[in-house]
Amino acid sequence: MANKLKERVDFLLKSHLPIALKPSQIIESIRSGIVRIFTLGITAYDTPGSVNGLEESLVSLQSMETTFSYFKEGINSNANTKFKNIIKLFKKGKNLLLSENNFNNFDRMLFLKEIVNPLYAGLLEFQNLNNTLLEPYKKHAQNYKAKNIFDVNFINANFYSELVYLPLDNKKTIKLGKLLFNDPLLSNSGKMSCLTCHSPSKGFADGLPKSVSNKKGTFGARNAPTLLNAGYSTCYFLDMRASNLETQVAHVIDNPLEFNTTFKVIINKLTKNNNYRKLFKDAYGGIHKQTINQKSISNAIAAYVNSLKSFNSLFDKYVRNEIKEYPENAKRGFNLFMGKGTCATCHFAPVFNGTTPPFYLETE
Repeated sequence: MANKLKERVDFLLKSHLPIALKPSQIIESIRSGIVRIFTLGITAYDTPGSVNGLEESLVSLQSMETTFSYFKEGINSNANTKFKNIIKLFKKGKNLLLSENNFNNFDRMLFLKEIVNPLYAGLLEFQNLNNTLLEPYKKHAQNYKAKNIFDVNFINANFYSELVYLPLDNKKTIKLGKLLFNDPLLSNSGKMSCLTCHSPSKGFADGLPKSVSNKKGTFGARNAPTLLNAGYSTCYFLDMRASNLETQVAHVIDNPLEFNTTFKVIINKLTKNNNYRKLFKDAYGGIHKQTINQKSISNAIAAYVNSLKSFNSLFDKYVRNEIKEYPENAKRGFNLFMGKGTCATCHFAPVFNGTTPPFYLETE
């Protein structure tokens, strides 16, 4: 056994110790660590049994401060002031975590506004001032050019749609997708559209226990979820049978209680429509000899759904310091959501869906 242990130790010494970390990797690790503290640490996701998330977060923050302090040697003179400010933020963050030993009472809104977001932004500014390259080591959805965890571009939605027919941020396809989304022509009955179950007035959901179907008096198996921020997921439906927004469309098309049709039928309908022929040619011309096809239809609808974002609420503006006032009861609600209520252990910030931080690679 001792020989086996020695073999393993020798292997680790040879394979891990020679690895040299780049300054960019260190800052990347710290910034991701800050995201983890806020989303999984102070929410008790990492400590569901012991509820000692504040204590663990304190240790994590201390480790980040120690690691960052090594940048003091050989620092670019332009970055010296920013370095000192970041050290002050680390100390202030530790004091906040130390001063509150009651998990339920910890002010997470204050921690977000005064520590998490300033640190996240400050480290990026330090990286630029210190002439440290911004070269993310790990491929993931987090956008390291973002300055605030609740910035619109904090998570890169394109990460989840790399293999689609055409990039989902195309203005022409988004416009076409909205028309298709609203058009009952796509359904077999000619009476049901995507809008039937995903109403803008209800947050692109339906507000019902179970969604209506194409058969009077019959309902679907589940209710329709919101489509807001749907683009920030790696899979869809409760059983996660669809891997992206494009493949999700097909499950509505052939569902006997929903559109109850086929792409072949829809293609024939759209091809007979002069306006749709023009719009599809304008958006997808030159990609395939038949511009109206299953992929282009799915892509257009997916592009529109992907465009439905919700980062413009009072909350988002407040935590981005775009507005100064925010209701006190909403602050209490946020603290309850992120703490005692444990809502945030399933609904992860900043999108508050099931895509798990800090790298947002998987959706629960």
